Amino acid sequence: MKCGKRETAWRQAEAKVKTWLKRRGIDSTADGYKSDYDLLTANGLKIEVKYSAFITKLDGWQGWSLNAHRHNILDEGSVDWYVAVLGGDPSGLFGKALISLVIPAPIETKNLQISPRSLVSRWAGYVNNWRALA
Repeated sequence: MKCGKRETAWRQAEAKVKTWLKRRGIDSTADGYKSDYDLLTANGLKIEVKYSAFITKLDGWQGWSLNAHRHNILDEGSVDWYVAVLGGDPSGLFGKALISLVIPAPIETKNLQISPRSLVSRWAGYVNNWRALA
């Protein structure tokens, strides 16, 4: 079965998060597609993985846009943490590597819009915040 480009990126992001957790001594298992979360850690934390490539919208806004909802319904009762995996920006301002934000739930919004400016201000404390999951 072929996966679309976006689905492939999402699967790769989930695999990367699982690897990043393992490197920090946190075992996790992937849950099924119909689950309310993506990863379950050995200590019972439920993690939802979100991925966004860097985008430029028609109005000129640039950054990352992530959907926290499923089928336009925001139900955060089964999620303890979000890991937002942000693709590299074309200018290389943040390097070519993926950026991860480890954000506690609930976030209480269906969509996260993260601009380069908000990444270095509002979201800076969540970048690679893996210790929060230990």
